[in-house]
Amino acid sequence: MILCRAAFLLAIISCCSCGEHDLTRSRDGLLVVPGGIVMAQPDVIQTDDDSVKYRLLHVDPNESVKYVVDRLAQSSWQPLAADWNNGEPNSYSLGWSCHPDTNGRTIYVWVGDWTNGHGDVVTYAFTSPEVHASSDMIVAATLVGSSDVQNRVQVHGEPKLSLSVECIRVLRERR
Repeated sequence: MILCRAAFLLAIISCCSCGEHDLTRSRDGLLVVPGGIVMAQPDVIQTDDDSVKYRLLHVDPNESVKYVVDRLAQSSWQPLAADWNNGEPNSYSLGWSCHPDTNGRTIYVWVGDWTNGHGDVVTYAFTSPEVHASSDMIVAATLVGSSDVQNRVQVHGEPKLSLSVECIRVLRERR
């Protein structure tokens, strides 16, 4: 499910703006972790949705997630426990998911959602070949206007950075 969300997030990145909502007030939710090599920059003209995508080299995946979590909290973004679109639990509640890629290697994905005082939502998808060691990773963040948001399931506490139960099951089956 989380891999599908990551694919959905990347699809949103390529969508065009309808110009119905002004997201300039919420662009503080689009963060680049220090050292990030930007692959797709935010579009200053877009007002309905916006995004940024970047690569991080030789980083601790959990530290990268924590950096975003901490910076969003400092900017008054509140984490959500579930997908803003379909209400399914996200990685903030479940932890890292894992999936085989086309070459049979395991890819780890962490997807979280946050909302601000305007009701806008930012979603982050972190994708990495490793979770417990330094590795390269891709980060994609998408900002969506409040009128498109279907669900807001608030969460309290720290994000779960361990492997999800489903991921552990997948890894066991692959042995």
